[in-house]
Amino acid sequence: VTVDKRDCTEGEYYLWVKIEKDTQEKTIQSEKFSVYPSSKDEAKITLTPDHTEPTNQDITVTATYGEYLTGEKTLTCTGEEGIDYRKEGTDKIIVKTNGQTVTATAKDKAGNTVTQTYEVNNIHRTGPTISFGSNGNTIYQKNQSTTVTISEGETEIDENSLKYQWTQSTTAPEESTFTESFKNGEMITKNTGTGSWYLWILAKDNLENTTITCSNAFNLDNTVPTATAPTATVTTNSITVTPKQTDENSGIDTSTYQYSIKQTSSSIWGEWVTDSASTHTFTGLTLNTSYDVRTQVKDKAGNGYSISSTYTITTVNITKPTINVPEPEWTNQNITVTINYPEVAGITKQYSFNNSSWSTYTGPFTIDSN
Repeated sequence: VTVDKRDCTEGEYYLWVKIEKDTQEKTIQSEKFSVYPSSKDEAKITLTPDHTEPTNQDITVTATYGEYLTGEKTLTCTGEEGIDYRKEGTDKIIVKTNGQTVTATAKDKAGNTVTQTYEVNNIHRTGPTISFGSNGNTIYQKNQSTTVTISEGETEIDENSLKYQWTQSTTAPEESTFTESFKNGEMITKNTGTGSWYLWILAKDNLENTTITCSNAFNLDNTVPTATAPTATVTTNSITVTPKQTDENSGIDTSTYQYSIKQTSSSIWGEWVTDSASTHTFTGLTLNTSYDVRTQVKDKAGNGYSISSTYTITTVNITKPTINVPEPEWTNQNITVTINYPEVAGITKQYSFNNSSWSTYTGPFTIDSN
């Protein structure tokens, strides 16, 4: 026989059973039945997180069972154990990622199941977002600039944490090496150094979540062209100069080439002459004379002028031709004449019998009459 009593108020109850047979009867008292409302703490499960404010730490959720809950206690969590959570003992779960729900269950003495849940949503581990107004520049310049904007991740930016540094490496610097501060949205400029430079930015939020990232390369050129001396070729009265200065970064601005000359024996240089051609020729010079020549130029980034080393060269010394004829004696044969001209580049070789009509000399020739 099942006896069911409902709508009991809080308190202690006993079931009395009386048995009668013939003229005899017997009364039996049950053990005590305790009735309590489920709203009492003794009948509840409490799930308590160690952090309710935003945090970048794991959340430890502790289950506390009321004294009326004595049977079949369980404590579980959504997600993958080891990645999203881990258990600690029988009454704690450490949650590692947002969106996980901790569930605790237990039964009271009457066999009723009590359930409590708690969802974790206050773990914030994403740092600020960093963006560059100009993300690198491959064109070599004497200075490079860009704005840097920091956007909130999951929590507010720590404005006092914003720092930067320039390096020539794509390997992230240690946090302790950042010393230069800046304001969000500020223009950052570099005007020293040569080569490819990277702008590294450090930013934190109020939970100490840290982002360190760098821009693409900014190419800087603050080095003047080389001082390599020019080369030159000569005639008796001219020198043609070919510049040899180079610049491995932005390159030579050929429109800025200038040339200067002086006699080696003089300490006074001539005025600089601008010539964007690949060579420049000085004319009207004195033969068999030593001259110094030099060049100067800027690079495409505007570094310079850079003056070259000096190149020394001597103009050609031209001598008179010599005429070779046989020893003078009477003959009825033709006479062969050889003329020896000086070895000078570009010389014009001519001869004349009357000093008015000139012929081109190509080699020995004969004379057949007086």
